[in-house]
Amino acid sequence: MNKDFAIAYDRLICLRDGQYSLEAATRSYGDVNNLLNWYINNVKASYAYTDESNMQMRATTVVQLKRGDYVQLLGEYGYDDEPYNQTTITRL
Repeated sequence: MNKDFAIAYDRLICLRDGQYSLEAATRSYGDVNNLLNWYINNVKASYAYTDESNMQMRATTVVQLKRGDYVQLLGEYGYDDEPYNQTTITRL
C-alpha cells in the first residue's frame, strides 16, 4: 500500500509533509562496487556499500519531507528471484 506517496516512473513523490524513516535492504550479487542509495530531490541521503558478493546491504535514514519532494532508491537492488529485497517508508 502507498498512503503518503504517489508512485512515479522512477521515484516516489511525497504527498504529505512530515518526518519519514526510509529503509531498504537487499543482498549483493556482484563482486565490485555494490551500492544501494537513497536520494531525496536528486541529493544522496543515505547509502550502503559492500565489495563482496552475497552480502546483506541496508540503507536507512530519517528525513523531513515536504509535499512535492521526491525520493529515489538507486543502485543495486535485487538478487535474482530471491526474497531478499525489502523497502519501507514510514511516517513518524
